[in-house]
Amino acid sequence: MTQTTTRLHFFVPSVERAWTFVRAYLLLRRARRLIAAGGLQRVERAMLARAARTRRGSGASPAALERVERAVNDASRWQLETTNCFPRAVAAYVLLRDAGARPSLRIGVRARPFAGHAWVEAQGVAVADSLTATQRASLTVLHVIETGHG
Repeated sequence: MTQTTTRLHFFVPSVERAWTFVRAYLLLRRARRLIAAGGLQRVERAMLARAARTRRGSGASPAALERVERAVNDASRWQLETTNCFPRAVAAYVLLRDAGARPSLRIGVRARPFAGHAWVEAQGVAVADSLTATQRASLTVLHVIETGHG
C-alpha cells in the first residue's frame, strides 16, 4: 500500500463517522419537531415509512452498528434540548436502515411504577439505548415497527 492509500484509508472512516453524526443530529431535531406536531403517527408517515423504502440489506456490519450507536449518542449530547428515548430510537432506526440493517423500533410500558420507553433492535442487539436488557425485559411491548423483508 502506498503512503497516499494509507492516508486515504485512515481518513475515509473519519469522514463516514462525521457524516453519520451530522445525519443523526439532523434526524434527532426532525423527529422532535414531528413528535411535537403530530405524535407517533406523524413520525411513522414522515420518517419511518421513508426509511422502509430505502435500500434493503441482509444486515449491517458490527462496525456500522457501533458507528450508528456512537453517532446517535454523541448527537444527543449536542442537542440544545434534552433528547428522550423516542427521537433517539427514530434516528437510530433510520440510520440503521440506511446502513443495510433490518431494525425494529419497539415501544414498551411498565404499569407500576409507570414508565414508557422506545428503543431499536438490529440483529438481536439494542442500539443506542440507555436501558439494560433487564430493564427492557420489564416492559410490555405495545408497538413494534419492523422493516420489510426482501
